[in-house]
Amino acid sequence: MSILNGQTALVTGASRGIGRAIALRLAKEGAQVFVHYHHNRSGAESVLGEMERTGTLLQADLRSPREIDGMMAALGDAQLNILINNAGIWG
Repeated sequence: MSILNGQTALVTGASRGIGRAIALRLAKEGAQVFVHYHHNRSGAESVLGEMERTGTLLQADLRSPREIDGMMAALGDAQLNILINNAGIWG
């Protein structure tokens, strides 16, 4: 049994680098992972393709409160147990 079975995680900035590695590890340990990206959809899709479990893509510009609200609404009834704020914000 994996240590994160039944847990739900959101990883921002998960399309590359550290966020990608974290998302993949969380999935490997059994979590359902929401993979956030801003521009790099192909990178985020690649992360989903490497996951041993099902994941979900979420796109949002985290500088925009409206887009953050939309991203959170897209979580639906999922209850987050783990939040990794990894996205880098410029501007």
